[in-house]
Formats: sequence, structure tokens, C-alpha cells
Amino acid sequence: IAGCAPIKTMDEGIADFFAAAATGDPDFIAPSIPAGTRTVSGPIDRALDEHRVLSGEIVADNDHGCGTGFDPYAGGTVWASALWAISDVIGRRATAEALMRALDAFGEVPGSAVTLATLPELFARRLDPDDADEACPILLDRLEAIADGIEACAGEP
Repeated sequence: IAGCAPIKTMDEGIADFFAAAATGDPDFIAPSIPAGTRTVSGPIDRALDEHRVLSGEIVADNDHGCGTGFDPYAGGTVWASALWAISDVIGRRATAEALMRALDAFGEVPGSAVTLATLPELFARRLDPDDADEACPILLDRLEAIADGIEACAGEP
């Protein structure tokens, strides 16, 4: 399915962000993962307060689709950590509200048009202008490999 991998990746990140926001714990998942647990991309470390950057390797994994070996958690954790970092600056509520508005708009995007940049772009466009000034540098830093697709943040430092 076109768009399958980016949708699963963004879904994982959204779920992790909302769980962390609800618990107030950016490492909420740690107690439920036995030490040494691994995925296809390596050991599981999904703490959202870590500075994570989307790599070209993760983007390529998403470009190959949802086949064997696809790991939605690698990119999802980057997306969730970006949301967490943004929420540290503009607040959990403002971040969650902009994300919900973005998800509303996401429902109108045809699956074949979905890329890893689709939801971050929609999110950036739904931030209040002052919040966007704070959030865009974080999005562009954390999502560097897809920054060109986040047009709402164009011209940001």
C-alpha cells in the first residue's frame, strides 16, 4: 500500500507522544520493555527526552514500504521526540491541540500522497504563529532528512 510505512511510522510517534504527555513521563515505556529487547533496527530505546534526528537510513526504510524488516518505531520515536521537545517549549496542550488539528486534515490526504513529511507539514501549518516560530527550528533539526517537505517552516533558521 502506498503511504503504508509513513503512516505506521507517524502513528507510532503520535501514540508515544500522547502516552508520554498523559503520564508526564518521556520514558513511560521503559518499564514494559525487558532489558536487552531488540527490534530489527537494534536495541529498544524510546525515551522521548533524547535528542533524536531522522536519518537517511530511516527515510529509506520507509520508502521501501511495510515489508519484512520494516521498523516503524525507529522513525516514530524521532517524530515523538520532536513533538516532546516542541511541547517542552510551547506546552503539552498547545502541541496536542495542533497535532489533533493536523490529524483532522491528514484524513483528507490520499494514502498514495502520504510521505514522512506530510504530518509534520500539516502540524506546522496548524500551530499558532508564535508557537510555529518556536517549533519550526525543532522540526527542521529533528527531521532534517525530510526538512524540504516541511514547507510551512521554510525560511526558518
